[in-house]
Amino acid sequence: MKNKYFYILVILAALPALSTPLMISAATEGYEFKKYFIFFYPVYIIVAAFLSWQCYRLERKAVAWILLILMILTDITIWQLVKI
Repeated sequence: MKNKYFYILVILAALPALSTPLMISAATEGYEFKKYFIFFYPVYIIVAAFLSWQCYRLERKAVAWILLILMILTDITIWQLVKI
């Protein structure tokens, strides 16, 4: 049962990657610099979610939690980048 909670957290942390088109439209100033980070963001989130899921499944729970926390911090920072 504990595995389901972690998997739900991974899915919730990966959902903001679906807002990439909104981020692209919101990034107006300095777009040339920001676009590389914005376009790479969904790729990073998908890879990090997959690796976090694999690490948790293979009993490397500390690494899985670290990846999950990094995903959440990346979600926060990418929105801060878009707002600047």
